[in-house]
Amino acid sequence: MELRLALLPLAVLVWGAALAAPQNAPATSAEQALHQTAVRTERSARFFAAFTTAEAPAREAAQAFLGEVQRASDALGRRPSLVELEIATRLSGGARPEDARSELARFADGLDLEVVPGAFAPGSTGLGAPLAVTVYRLQSDPPARDVELALEWIGPDGARTRARTEPFGAQAFRAPGFRMFVRAPLSEPAVWRLVPIVRAGGLAAEGAPVEVECVADLDARAARARVAEPPAGADAGAARQRLERLLRAGLRAPEGLGATPCLLPFEDPAAPAWRSTGDGDGPLLYGGFADERRAGALVFLLTDGEAEELPLTGPVGDAWRGLAQDRGLGLFVLSTKVGDAAGLRRGLAEAARLAGTDPILVARGRTLITASLLFATAAAEGPLPLAGLVAQSPAPGVPRLLPPVPTLVIAPGAPPLAVPRDVTLIQGADVSFLDELRLPALVGEWLGR
Repeated sequence: MELRLALLPLAVLVWGAALAAPQNAPATSAEQALHQTAVRTERSARFFAAFTTAEAPAREAAQAFLGEVQRASDALGRRPSLVELEIATRLSGGARPEDARSELARFADGLDLEVVPGAFAPGSTGLGAPLAVTVYRLQSDPPARDVELALEWIGPDGARTRARTEPFGAQAFRAPGFRMFVRAPLSEPAVWRLVPIVRAGGLAAEGAPVEVECVADLDARAARARVAEPPAGADAGAARQRLERLLRAGLRAPEGLGATPCLLPFEDPAAPAWRSTGDGDGPLLYGGFADERRAGALVFLLTDGEAEELPLTGPVGDAWRGLAQDRGLGLFVLSTKVGDAAGLRRGLAEAARLAGTDPILVARGRTLITASLLFATAAAEGPLPLAGLVAQSPAPGVPRLLPPVPTLVIAPGAPPLAVPRDVTLIQGADVSFLDELRLPALVGEWLGR
């Protein structure tokens, strides 16, 4: 019996497990917190894709809304909430403000879908692989209501296919989450999107789509990844954990789409991979180089507990990759714990080893506040292995706690009259979140000086 079960496709095993598993809930564990970072990364990329292609009036409406929510917040460096990002995305698409901010639209925007397994294999005949979809609310505002909920597949060509439609009472949305069961589309390897649509009172609102990858030879590749040796220096456990979380719980990772980034480290020595920089709970470094050049590295800081996205997808990610490729730089993410100054040092030292020269650290928004405290603690142990710092500051002026390296600061408000010699200060946008779009070009200009 055990042998026969081991030979079953992953999708069948996960389907059965989903029926017996407890309902899901948002952000109740480290794994769920990482998933929330992935959701934020996805929605930020979705907003920037809409904003950069919007007509001028729609772009101005989105910017005005983001400015409104920024001014209304007391938290320094607060990013737009997930629902606010979707409202700004709707406005960028030309929606009327009353429609973009309607109760039904906000209700739809507050939903997330966790698809189990989080990837599926190609197919051309039959019904398609069974998938379990956990629907849960990212935010509890507005209050739950009775709705009809539809799930639709959006193909690579934009064509839509209904996956499932069911009525749900308000009480279903007050629980941590509930499941709907669908079939994967019959497809060649590609990226599909599963989108929730809520209907009530003759109105309909579409929520944020979730990307689900159709992966060639998925079951066999996943089986090999579970036992294969990774390239020298790569952390097999980190890649395997992310693969298992995606396939068995539908938990997505912020650094890459679908199962492919988890599989490639076991198949391609040049693929971006997670690397351990310490023992046990030490920080992890993710990334790599576009080609054989090793002219330096950019390291994006990601700390536990901060509501930050990774700028590696969408138009912003494209711009960072373009800059890195033009200059022969590696792109890395350093994931460390708040207060772990030793971990920051080890992560930067590993990036320096891989690049052959000290890296440039990129700290954005509230992460910069965390980084400033790490700089102060780390200084007691000597200079950090840093060639420079890019600081996207949520506060006006030059941050007080900076390492003694060339620093680019993007900060709101008028620049002060006196700026330290090794600091280049650029005035940020009125909506600080929109500086994400400018940052790669500003860094490129700064590096060229």
